[in-house]
Amino acid sequence: AFEQLELHLLGLGSQTGLWAKHLPGAQVLVFVIDASQDIDADRLSAAFGSAIKDCGLAEGVPVVVLLNKMDLVETSVGEERKGLASAALGATCGPVRQCRVCSVSALSGDGVDEAVRVICGNTLTF
Repeated sequence: AFEQLELHLLGLGSQTGLWAKHLPGAQVLVFVIDASQDIDADRLSAAFGSAIKDCGLAEGVPVVVLLNKMDLVETSVGEERKGLASAALGATCGPVRQCRVCSVSALSGDGVDEAVRVICGNTLTF
């Protein structure tokens, strides 16, 4: 439990065949992206589109993107990759769905508390 909330996490990863089974019941959708690697904006947009539009994610369910391993890249590179992820997500989500991109490092813990608060809905709006 986090701040009196109980979190149930289901790691589907790239198992896109399972998305349609589980996403319709999701209360929040979280993508985790490896920020230490180049981001393919087209591939990312396609993944967001598949999850958000094609797999039955209910309207109004917020989407959070966690850019992990931000501690492994220069600040300018991390900000550029965050911008690419934000643009891909914004183009897919449209104006009616709440979306947020967070920078984190699972190794050091940087940004993780904020990310959990965003996932729990405490600071989702920009």
